[in-house]
Amino acid sequence: MDPGEAEALAFLLSQPYPEYGQVCSADAIVFRILGSLKRGDQGVSFEEMLTGAGLSRRLDRHYSKRFRIQWTRRGFEEGLAGLA
Repeated sequence: MDPGEAEALAFLLSQPYPEYGQVCSADAIVFRILGSLKRGDQGVSFEEMLTGAGLSRRLDRHYSKRFRIQWTRRGFEEGLAGLA
């Protein structure tokens, strides 16, 4: 994880009202961490951001909702297994 991602996650996780914050990323580690902390709903893919703005285009896999879901689920499973 690079320093910018660490800072974004630290800021997000320190907020008093977690239901109002999200982080957009294309790196699996961000989604894995959120999944392991059972805060996967705070991660969003670039594809989801574009869709929310009424736009769409073909994107590389790591920008997709499918990628976010895959790695969030992996982090959640790792958290349940005590690996995270």
